[in-house]
Amino acid sequence: MANDVELTLKLTADSLGQALKELTEILASQTTTGSSEESLKVVNEHIEGIKRRDISRIAATVADSFALTSDTLPTYGFSSRTTDRQGYMQLWQQLWNSFPDTEYEIEREPFAVGDLVVYLWKGAGNHQAMWAGVEGTGRQLDVHGCSIFQVRNGKIVADHEFFDTGKLLQLMGKLTVPGSFYSGAPASGSTPASGSPKPQLTSEVLNKIKQLEDALVQLAKSLGSQNA
Repeated sequence: MANDVELTLKLTADSLGQALKELTEILASQTTTGSSEESLKVVNEHIEGIKRRDISRIAATVADSFALTSDTLPTYGFSSRTTDRQGYMQLWQQLWNSFPDTEYEIEREPFAVGDLVVYLWKGAGNHQAMWAGVEGTGRQLDVHGCSIFQVRNGKIVADHEFFDTGKLLQLMGKLTVPGSFYSGAPASGSTPASGSPKPQLTSEVLNKIKQLEDALVQLAKSLGSQNA
């Protein structure tokens, strides 16, 4: 149980740490900064295209030099983490084919800092055809994620996507996790003794959490100075 809790926290810290690192790199590499209002307008139009499954509307908001970066999405392009504009369009077409009843909901309204736009989303649908190498299972799936877009000259030039691939594979029935990884329940066949002490976090995990807290503080300061 203690190992499960430590692994969960470590994976969460590592994932958020990577997201913060990439967001910080984007901020540092900015050479042209558009207004927040312009960036929001472009991304909201992009979201409407996704909701309506209108590939032409999506394409109209994306620059020729567009690049998608993600460890959690199938990519059709340069490497295992990135794809280009054409691959991005192919990804949406494949997703709609695999999940014909897909619903794309915004869980946290987009907010912008200069040319960066961030929002939280939820995707849900019935898995009917091949997706990420897995044949259709007929299962109802839902995932929650975060998108970070960069807008320049009225077009989206970059998209960083983050969500829990492990949970998606688990819902597909393709990944078995010891115990209940997401609820903290004991592994099968393991019954904690009554009154047993709570798992203790190792100093390594605690240090990682502290580093993440420090990174969040620094990011908040950076965003504040960008918005000043």
